[in-house]
Amino acid sequence: MKMKITKSALLLMQLTFLALLSKPDSMLGQTIIPPGIPSTQLTGADPMASVRTAMIDFPSTDGSSIYQVSAIVVKWDNSGTVELFVESTAGIPLGATPIQAPITGNYSGVGYYTGGSHTTSPDVIIANDEQRQDAFIVIVAYTEWNGSDWEVYLTRYQAQLDAMEQVVALNHLSTEFVDYGYDPSIDVLADISQMIPFPGDDRPVMNEFVLAYNRFGLPDMVITRCRVADPISSASSASYPANSVQDICAVNYLDIGEPFAYAVFYDANFPPDIIVKEIHLNSWSDNDFPLTPSDDYSRFRIEGYSVGEYWGPNPKWATTGSHNSTAIHTYTDNGSFFDNTVNFSTDLNLDADVTAGLGNYFPGSSGDWGNNQFTFAWHRVNYPGYTNPGFFANYMDNSPNMSTASYEQINNMPTITYNDRVPCVSVSNSCNGGDNMITAYNQGYDIYYKYSGPGYGFGPAKIERPSPGAVSVRIYPNPVSEVLNIENISGYEAVSIYNAQGQEVYQAATGRKNESSVDVSGLPSGNYTIFFSCKEWRSGQAFTIVR
Repeated sequence: MKMKITKSALLLMQLTFLALLSKPDSMLGQTIIPPGIPSTQLTGADPMASVRTAMIDFPSTDGSSIYQVSAIVVKWDNSGTVELFVESTAGIPLGATPIQAPITGNYSGVGYYTGGSHTTSPDVIIANDEQRQDAFIVIVAYTEWNGSDWEVYLTRYQAQLDAMEQVVALNHLSTEFVDYGYDPSIDVLADISQMIPFPGDDRPVMNEFVLAYNRFGLPDMVITRCRVADPISSASSASYPANSVQDICAVNYLDIGEPFAYAVFYDANFPPDIIVKEIHLNSWSDNDFPLTPSDDYSRFRIEGYSVGEYWGPNPKWATTGSHNSTAIHTYTDNGSFFDNTVNFSTDLNLDADVTAGLGNYFPGSSGDWGNNQFTFAWHRVNYPGYTNPGFFANYMDNSPNMSTASYEQINNMPTITYNDRVPCVSVSNSCNGGDNMITAYNQGYDIYYKYSGPGYGFGPAKIERPSPGAVSVRIYPNPVSEVLNIENISGYEAVSIYNAQGQEVYQAATGRKNESSVDVSGLPSGNYTIFFSCKEWRSGQAFTIVR
C-alpha cells in the first residue's frame, strides 16, 4: 500500500526534520534525535487499532549470517478483527510484504470504551519449531466476546521458510479456548538445556511460553506455563489475587537453573498501586514488588532478558507505563528497587512499551546492543497545547541509568491522532538475540513498522562485532542537490537509499572503495536515509535533498 504525500505535507516534513536537528526539550535540555531509519506502511485504516510485535533470530543455512523472523499482530477496533503479519529479514529490502493471516475475532463494542478498549488487545510470540529448522511457531493470544462473556484464546501458526530463507507460508496449527477472561499477555521462555549453533556463539532453544490473563468475573489473574508443542490443556498454572494484570515476561536464570515469570498488575485500591509479582515457575511460589503508588490507568509493560543470573548485578526486569502524564514511568530491580521515572516537558506521553534481548550471559552476546540495555518506546499526542507529537524511544543501561541527554523520534511523520485507549506502539528485540529490533506503531489510522540494526541513534556501539570501518562513514553535503559524497566506506558491501515512505530508491555494491559518491539528481526533494551494509552490520544516516 503506497502512501500519498502532498507537496505541502512534504514541505512540512522537511521543515520539521530540520527543526528537530536543533530543537531541545524545554525542561531537561534533552535533544530529540531525528529518525535515521525509514518506516514501512503495513496496512490501514482504523484510528483505534492496537499493535504488538515479536522477533527471533535464526542462523542462515550456510552458517555465515544471522537473520530474523518478525511478527506483528494488529487488532482493528472497528471490525473486532485480529490480523497477524509475519516476515523474514533474510536478504529482503525494507518494505517487503509480510505474509498475512486473518484471525477471526468478534469483540468490538465491549470493554470500558465504545468500540473496545485495551482489554481486547492481542499479544504475540515467536518460538522455535523443535521438529524442523526451516520453520518457527507463532502464537497469538487474544480475547473474543461471546455475547455475555470474554473468552481467552490461543491460535498457533507454523511460519515456514523457503530455500531463500523467506517466510512463504503460515500454516494454521490450532485454535484453543483457554478460559473465561480478558487482557491476555504472553512471553516466550528459553530452554537453557538445549542450544542452537549461531555464528560466533550458541543460543538457547525458545520452546516454552507463559501466559497471563485476568479471569472473568473474579478479582484474580492466572499465570500459565506451557510447551510450544503441547496443547494448552496440558499446561500447568496458578492463580493469584490481582485486580488487573497488564503484562508478563519470562526469564530463565543460569546461576540457579530455574525459570521465573514477572507480572505487572494493579491492586484494588483507588488510586491503585502498581505491583510486580515474581513467580517461580517450578514451585509457583511468588513475591511482590510494590511500586510507587500511581493513578496511571494506562497499560504498564514489563520485560526481562530471556536468560539472566538471579544473583547477578544486572536488572531482573524493567517495567514502564504512562497515562495523562509528562513522565515515562520506568522501574527496575537488581537486588534493590530503582525508580527511573523520567520527566519531560509539558507534552503528554502515553502507551509506553519496553523490550530487551537474550541477556549478556552467553559468549558472543555480552556486547550485543539489546542485551546491554532496555529500550522504551512511547508516543506523544497531536492535541491542542502539546508541542512535539510523534513516537519516541529511549534506553536504560544495566546500571540502571536512563539516558536523559537525548531521545529519538521513531517516526518520520510528525502528526498522529489523539489515542490513549489502546497500545498503539510496540517494540521488540530478538528474543534469542538482542542485536536487532522491530518497532510498529499506529500512525493515526495506519500501522507502520521499521527494523533497526544495532538500535536507534542513541544506542551504544556493539563490542565484539564493531562496524567495518574504524572511522565513521561521512556523507556530505547535507542537504544535497546533485551528488552525495561518501567517505570511509571501506568494509561495507552495499549502499542503498530509502525515501520517507520506506521505499528503496537506490541500491548498488560499494566495491569496498574507501571513497565514493551517489548521484541523487534524479530523486525528488525530500527526506531520505542512506544505508551501508555488510553481512552482520547495517548503518544508516539521514539526509535531505533540496533544490
